[in-house]
Amino acid sequence: MVRREVVLAATREEVWAALTRSEELSAWFGADVEIDPRPRGAVTAREADGSVRRGTVVAANAPWRLVVAWEPEPGGAEGSHVEFTLDDVVGGVRLTVIERPLTPGESGRFLQAAVR
Repeated sequence: MVRREVVLAATREEVWAALTRSEELSAWFGADVEIDPRPRGAVTAREADGSVRRGTVVAANAPWRLVVAWEPEPGGAEGSHVEFTLDDVVGGVRLTVIERPLTPGESGRFLQAAVR
């Protein structure tokens, strides 16, 4: 599990927009990202080298919490569960990002869906 926190001199609404608008998320990730910020919405990140990472929005509680499950890549990156939470603090907003590997059951669901 990886946990990171940063305080941003911004409002929750501004940070939420950066997490949920494709053009702003693309600038942050350094990849071409498309996101449908609704539960079960698709997330796709296309890297400059042509590789593609796919995921699904698990939860979107504007402007507080966004959860994305990244699919495992065959022969590549493991799947992961990433949770972004936003909390008001003095001076702006604390963005907390927690990423953990998908459990075997979560990974299996992605693989089964890909075969269908």
